[in-house]
Amino acid sequence: MCDAAPDRFATYKFTVTATNGEQVLCPGTITVKDTVTTCDFALGGGPTYSTFGVAAGKSWTPKSLGSWDGVDVTLYDYPQSMIGDTIDTAMAGRHMAWLQSLLGPYPYGKAMRLVVAPTYWLASSTRATSCSRRSW
Repeated sequence: MCDAAPDRFATYKFTVTATNGEQVLCPGTITVKDTVTTCDFALGGGPTYSTFGVAAGKSWTPKSLGSWDGVDVTLYDYPQSMIGDTIDTAMAGRHMAWLQSLLGPYPYGKAMRLVVAPTYWLASSTRATSCSRRSW
């Protein structure tokens, strides 16, 4: 269900306690201390339905995909997926520039996290953190 007032933006801050060795990802600013991750979305640009999401895992390897029109993009991938090898970062950067020329600045901060996750997460997606799966 979409928000009937999409011009009202949500801000929130919450903490997630994970098991030792788990990495927690979420939109906004992430702060980690021991097994506690704080997710702080204090940005003024995100509607609730597209900014709230949490993912936790033990096997991701982060890989910088560079800056796409001022947004630092990181892929959190499983080594065997090979998804990182299929991303055309130059094209993605041009696409981000085109989107920002149409819609304005990226409203979810200066970081985007792309996450490879199991099939049961396939529908999990926010504008600041997106999950995808490739068969391997």
